[in-house]
Amino acid sequence: MSQKPFFKSRFFKLPQYKQFDFPARYYDPEKERRDKRKEEMKEQNYNLRIKNSFQKSQKKDWNKSWETIRLIIIFTILIAGFVFIYNQIDDILKILNSSIK
Repeated sequence: MSQKPFFKSRFFKLPQYKQFDFPARYYDPEKERRDKRKEEMKEQNYNLRIKNSFQKSQKKDWNKSWETIRLIIIFTILIAGFVFIYNQIDDILKILNSSIK
C-alpha cells in the first residue's frame, strides 16, 4: 500500500504541453495591405536587380577576351624563355663542367 503514492508522484509523470489560445486584439486591414504592398515592391526591385545584373555581364565581355589575350601573351613569353634556355643548355653545361673541375 505504501508504493501506490510513489507511482502517482510526479517522478513518473510526463509533463503536458502548454497550449496558448491568444486571440488577436486588434486587426488593421489597412496596415496589412501596406505591408503586402511593401513586400511586392521589394520583390519587384529584386527582379529588376537580377535583370540588370545580367545586362551588366554583357558589358564585361571585352574584359573576358582581354584576359584570354593576356594569358596567351604570358604563355608565349614562358615558352620563348624555355626555348631560349633549351637552345643555350649546351653552353650552360660547359660552363658548369669547367667550374666543377
